[in-house]
Amino acid sequence: MNPLLPTGWELFITVVGIIHVVLLLAVIFRVGFDKWLAPEHKIFLLIISLLVPIIGPAMSLLVTFRTNK
Repeated sequence: MNPLLPTGWELFITVVGIIHVVLLLAVIFRVGFDKWLAPEHKIFLLIISLLVPIIGPAMSLLVTFRTNK
């Protein structure tokens, strides 16, 4: 194997990391500009998004989209 090329595991971790960062940025903007959420709910959603990778930001986005209906 060529040591200069990333392995499958490295590619997988890179893709998961990029997805997590994109979702986290989406949550930060979505929660930050949401007028309907109380400040304590915003802080809770941001903490959950930081502590639980991938699932935390996805759930936070689902909660913010459902509260605007």
